[in-house]
Amino acid sequence: INGTNDTPTITGDTTGAVVEAGNADPGTVIANTTSTDPGAPTPGTPTVSGTLTAHDPDAGATATWSGNAAGTYGSFAVNPTTGVWTYTLDNSKPATNALAEGASVTETFTVTVTDDKNATSTQNVTVTITGANDSPVISYAAGNAAGGVTEDGTLTTGGQLASADPDTGHTATWSVSPNSPQGTGTAYGTFSVNSSGQWSYTLNNASAAVQGLAQGQSVTETYTVRVTDDKGAWDDQQVTVVINGTNDTPTITGDTTGAVVEAGNADPGTVIANTTSTDPGAPTPGTPTVSGTLTAHDPDAGATATWSGNAAGTYGSFAVNPTTGVWTYTLDNSKPATNALAEGASVTETFTVTVTDDKNATSTQNVTVTITGANDSPVISYAAGNAAGGVTEDGTLTTGGQLASADPDTGHTATWSVSPNSPQGTGTAYGTFSVNSSGQWSYTLNNASAAVQGLAQGQSVTETYTVRVTDDKGAWDDQQVTVVINGTND
Repeated sequence: INGTNDTPTITGDTTGAVVEAGNADPGTVIANTTSTDPGAPTPGTPTVSGTLTAHDPDAGATATWSGNAAGTYGSFAVNPTTGVWTYTLDNSKPATNALAEGASVTETFTVTVTDDKNATSTQNVTVTITGANDSPVISYAAGNAAGGVTEDGTLTTGGQLASADPDTGHTATWSVSPNSPQGTGTAYGTFSVNSSGQWSYTLNNASAAVQGLAQGQSVTETYTVRVTDDKGAWDDQQVTVVINGTNDTPTITGDTTGAVVEAGNADPGTVIANTTSTDPGAPTPGTPTVSGTLTAHDPDAGATATWSGNAAGTYGSFAVNPTTGVWTYTLDNSKPATNALAEGASVTETFTVTVTDDKNATSTQNVTVTITGANDSPVISYAAGNAAGGVTEDGTLTTGGQLASADPDTGHTATWSVSPNSPQGTGTAYGTFSVNSSGQWSYTLNNASAAVQGLAQGQSVTETYTVRVTDDKGAWDDQQVTVVINGTND
């Protein structure tokens, strides 16, 4: 009986299953980094094994296994001696990562057993691969994860982020992450991201925090953008915004008006002791100065303010303290323009005060001062010899002189009279004294009087009279006039 070689047969494990690794759970912040974990990993089931057994009726037959192969999703290997096969899923393969959570595909590999007489038999092994969710990953072109805004200048900034998710059919939802250090905004501005991953920051330019930033000063804010897929896995990306300060122009508040009153001599005057004149009216000092305070307001932290604006005016002078902003107007009562102000008349002078901050930004404020006039007394003057005269018994019987009046007040009037302070009144036994409306005085000798005729040759008598000029406000000036009466031999 002659034997023949029999083909071996195969029994054993002909199917298996693996599960893709993924990141289905919410992520956590990665210590000492500016990013976050895109989701706690799920390792999946990366390998599966099985055993095939060869059956050969021939006594003493041997079996050798083969069938190693690279698949679309992983690799298949069979032990040539034992028939144990192993499938190893390759989680780095794009095809593997493209499997959505719960999606499944199969790969089939053919295992061959060969006996010692080269007879063969084959067996298909089918492996089912089930997908897991992969977290999305944020990416961006250079510069798109940072921006800058400037107070009173560029008020908005933004950038475009992109999301990549290997899972087929995934969706991506963009939001501001709950891990965002500044949330969705601060006193400086607001941060948002739209449905396409474009983020934007809008500066709150009117806020005190923004306006308080000085030139050269900046604040950096950090925001976190999140993209979440339809299975809840996500990735975070930090975005930084630099807020740059600029110099703000200071503003001014405070006292912008003031008033002064001219000094004058409105009250009736009194005789000045031991003189031949009289006081032109008791002085009224007026209000020669006025002060006020201006305050600079500069929102920039640490800003300084320097004041300027000293000036000479028509009626006085204006000065401002460079440090404190206190201004003072001083009326100059010696100025002709000041003295020309009639009682109750008023004029204004306006001065411009400038405040300059430490970055040379300036602001101005007008200060207006009202100057009110007071009455100035008239002043009598005369040419040489016009305040004295002489008459002679039985000779020159009249004498006189011309007095003039000056009054600095605009529109004044002058009334001439014999002063009630006149030592001889308007005359004596020697003669009579008078003054007309133009200030011309005259003396007429009473030649027939016994007093005059009683004067011997070489004998004389001096009489003193006082002329007064009075302005329309009642202020006046007195001037003494002397008349010498000379006797002759009868």
